[in-house]
Amino acid sequence: MKNNHVMRALVCALCLLFAAGVGFSQAGFGAKVGYNYSNVTVDASDLDIDTEGKSDLSIGLFFELPVSQAFIIQPELTYMGRGYKIAGNSLVSDGTYNVAYVDVGALAKLRFGDGIGFYIGAGPYLSYAIAGQIKNDQNEVDIDFDVDNYKRSDFTLATALGVEFGSRDALRFFVDGRYLMGLNDLDDSDPTTFSRRNRVFGINGGIIVPL
Repeated sequence: MKNNHVMRALVCALCLLFAAGVGFSQAGFGAKVGYNYSNVTVDASDLDIDTEGKSDLSIGLFFELPVSQAFIIQPELTYMGRGYKIAGNSLVSDGTYNVAYVDVGALAKLRFGDGIGFYIGAGPYLSYAIAGQIKNDQNEVDIDFDVDNYKRSDFTLATALGVEFGSRDALRFFVDGRYLMGLNDLDDSDPTTFSRRNRVFGINGGIIVPL
């Protein structure tokens, strides 16, 4: 049942993206794939907890909605793997955490130049975990987000720096780097005892097609 609700939400998000895109002149539609390296920041009272980052992939769709020649709003829908490696203790299981997220949000971009140009951007995203596993030397188990006190929802702030190749009114290619900072504590138990927050660095490449 929960998966059905998630699929309906994704379909609604795609419809909203399309409706937004067709309403703007010189709008563009884009697709991207990326590599990301994720980890968590940990705050645990009276415990020294070490974590390691892990690599994963992302894939997404977006619209470019120009407000002016230089200022662009870019709503996005992205599937992204996040996770980390952690040594077990009395508060958390040891192993590698692999969590699949769907991110819905928007970048506000400032673009400079044409032909070969660059851009900077920032914006908010709602990240929702659709599945997760914990893997160690003994076994691999699915994360039960309710039982395991692992929050599904995360509010994320993203920053971006990228380069574009191609004229604004033609097919373009781009490469960008992003830093994503999760603001919510992922742990749904006592926040005074243990907290963890997502951190992601990603490199993306893709195309933009004028509409």
